[in-house]
Amino acid sequence: MIRYSTRTVKGQDRDENRDCVGAAFDGVRGIFVVVDGTSKPGSGQLAQALVEQIFTGYQTRIENGVSDSGHDQVESLLRDILQEAHSSLFSGGVTGSASYLVAVVSGELITVAYEGDCSAGAVAGAECNTVIELTQEHHIA
Repeated sequence: MIRYSTRTVKGQDRDENRDCVGAAFDGVRGIFVVVDGTSKPGSGQLAQALVEQIFTGYQTRIENGVSDSGHDQVESLLRDILQEAHSSLFSGGVTGSASYLVAVVSGELITVAYEGDCSAGAVAGAECNTVIELTQEHHIA
């Protein structure tokens, strides 16, 4: 069974939260996206557009028969989706900057791609009081 939650914290320099999250899980497979927009102008719009592009790219490829049943397949799938999203967004004049984390769950596997200071962890233990880091944090704060 998978239970998930997301959390973002608004930066101190802005009135609005420039983060965006999305999650979808159908009991067999799922995709989870966290985009952390920076204080640079356009970062909130970039975060929202990146989540939308990643979701659309993933769903389209799965509907067209692309497999996500192994880490290598998901790695290739995410590489294609992220390259397409980056190219589309930045050639279209989107500005701003963001870090992101994308996790694909398929069967009993989880594959994570991330850039910047987003990180992923899994809650474990009978009391759900232990967090196992799946990725290393790497931020300059």
